[in-house]
Amino acid sequence: MRSPISISRRLRGRALATFAGLTVVACNSTMPTNPTPPPPLPPAVDLAGTWSGAYKVGWDEMDGGGGCSGPVTVTFEQSGSSVSASLPWASECVDGEPVKFEGTLTGNVLKGRIMYPNTTFTKSTYSYALDNQLTIAVFNYGWVLRR
Repeated sequence: MRSPISISRRLRGRALATFAGLTVVACNSTMPTNPTPPPPLPPAVDLAGTWSGAYKVGWDEMDGGGGCSGPVTVTFEQSGSSVSASLPWASECVDGEPVKFEGTLTGNVLKGRIMYPNTTFTKSTYSYALDNQLTIAVFNYGWVLRR
């Protein structure tokens, strides 16, 4: 025959195990199977309008090294979080038509792509937007703009 103390301990142990099992089942039954991700952050700034600043490029060693910069003016269009612009080169640095920029502004991070007539850069574009300053950079060139 077992002592009353060991029977009491066994009952408490079984009760605790049963309660823990019910708790796990109850928690699992309330967990959504496909949780909905939170909505993206709304744009923190309105980029629409004219910005002025500099285009900068750094030449790599194969092109002789060094770099160049010059003044530019860019007009951005924005509809909700969608942003687009025509980005000019500084005439002192590069001859040619402006490149097209298309992106999405989430909070104050602008992600997008820069498109040449025959090439599109998507993964290397880095942009950061504040109320009065915007930087767009890809590879060794970029635009630093202010309102």
